[in-house]
Amino acid sequence: MASIATEETEIVLKDGHKLFAKEWKTPDAPVASVVFLHGFSDHCGAYYDLFPDLASQGINVYAFDQRGWGKSSLEKKYWGLTGGTVDIFADLDEIITARLAWSESQPTRPPVFLVGHSAGGALTLTYGYSGSLRSKLGGFAAFSPFISLSPAEKPNPLVVMVGKLASRVLPNFQMLNKLDPNNVSRDPAVCKTFAEDTLCHDTGTLAGLAGMLERGARLLEAEYVKKFDKKKPVAVMHGNGDKVTDFNASKQFFALLEVEDKEFKEYDGWYHKLHADLPENRKEFSGYVADWILKKANAIKKAEVPTANL
Repeated sequence: MASIATEETEIVLKDGHKLFAKEWKTPDAPVASVVFLHGFSDHCGAYYDLFPDLASQGINVYAFDQRGWGKSSLEKKYWGLTGGTVDIFADLDEIITARLAWSESQPTRPPVFLVGHSAGGALTLTYGYSGSLRSKLGGFAAFSPFISLSPAEKPNPLVVMVGKLASRVLPNFQMLNKLDPNNVSRDPAVCKTFAEDTLCHDTGTLAGLAGMLERGARLLEAEYVKKFDKKKPVAVMHGNGDKVTDFNASKQFFALLEVEDKEFKEYDGWYHKLHADLPENRKEFSGYVADWILKKANAIKKAEVPTANL
């Protein structure tokens, strides 16, 4: 694989908040571009070889640490302060607008896809049916999406109800929601790295946690899922060994989805971090993601070429 150039930048949002961002650049003119959304207690520097693998195949990757996470919120008092869905989407709108402008500035005008993992996967799917710029994107891909927690991790419904009520009174109240490092991957080295990563602080807020649960629940309701543009492709990938998010919930969402072009990829026995499963499997996953994006990007470009008059 050719050496992949990267660039770290700082996004200054309209309200003055600053976000850490990193771009993985393609060796040649990009065929497609990705805006990537990480998950809960996560950051864009924790995706191993996924982003360089995509870039090496012609897919520009632009990822950023969301509010409350990673290098965008290093001070403990800001940990987990993501805001609600409206706030998160306002940030995302700014970033997508900038990436669409970047795409237009490129000779190849690469289509921009929204891709996310875990809570970021659920955000991706939620944006797919309700985001203000969804019609301008090439498609949506989510892996291990947080539609619902795995059965072993699901909170008591009463606790959820009390938490939602409390979030209206104390939205920024911080809570530690410890993820078991041994549940994120079948690779012990990945589990150890996650446990020792100080940027993965497991701290959420009442409002942030309530928002994640609400977004996931709506992805299991036909009333919301039917709002997807039927012409936009959607891919969902999930390991049936996931101990963090619910594999079956992803299947339920997929069954409700009525778009013309949809794919569900099941990984037998794989855990939550599909991008960081056993080392011998990682190229299989990044290869699938790259192939899906490139196929959809090429189809978009082909459709843009006017049919010759006969």
